[in-house]
Amino acid sequence: MRKTSECGDEACPDGDGQRAFVGVVLAGGLSRRMGRDKALLPLRGRDGLTLLGQAVGRLSALCPEVWVSCGRGGAYAGYVCVPDAPFATAAVRGGPLPEHLRDGTDGGIGPLAGLATCLARARARGWAGMLTLPCDMPHLPGSLLRGLLTAAAGQETALAVFYRTQGGWEEPLAGVYRCGALPFLTRALRAGQRRVRSILPENARLLLPLPKAAHGLFANCNTPEQARALGVDIPADGDGTAAR
Repeated sequence: MRKTSECGDEACPDGDGQRAFVGVVLAGGLSRRMGRDKALLPLRGRDGLTLLGQAVGRLSALCPEVWVSCGRGGAYAGYVCVPDAPFATAAVRGGPLPEHLRDGTDGGIGPLAGLATCLARARARGWAGMLTLPCDMPHLPGSLLRGLLTAAAGQETALAVFYRTQGGWEEPLAGVYRCGALPFLTRALRAGQRRVRSILPENARLLLPLPKAAHGLFANCNTPEQARALGVDIPADGDGTAAR
């Protein structure tokens, strides 16, 4: 169900939502270094608000609808969840993946499958594309996410919009993807590529300069130590947040 958008024309440039951007929280990782499902970890002093809940809230303020990209077989109660599609289905076209990626024995294939699956769903449902946010970036503010949408609205030929520092570092997991990027994502999947960076050609990406003072806002948490440093609590074992 789509909720009523409060984002205005700046965030949802096509007005009625049909050609706007859907929000997608990336929460399909295995959380192996964390030792439990990090999406369900609570933020310190936030009355039980989880990393996942915060990420969904931030995208909900900008997008008419928000989905949660999760691993195959995974789901989060109360959210619109989009599990990674089986790679033989129409969601990811063009042939099967290499066997070591299809069966998941090589540690999963990272966020690329989630990006491709959600972008295929977005295209099928008439969205212009998607605004993505990893669940484990607790300090990334809505203002930077809004900046991605505003830039995408002003440059419709760009298939993706990311931030890039003066040193050349890019953050493609917090970005805007238009549906025209889907063939590049699926081609990379079929080739066994896992890293999202450099999948799209340079002339298809719009790279926004990121002020040096904002670099730390993209910090993510993969380990308990990183989580605690970013204001995330690590509850005692047996609380239901065990790694998938």
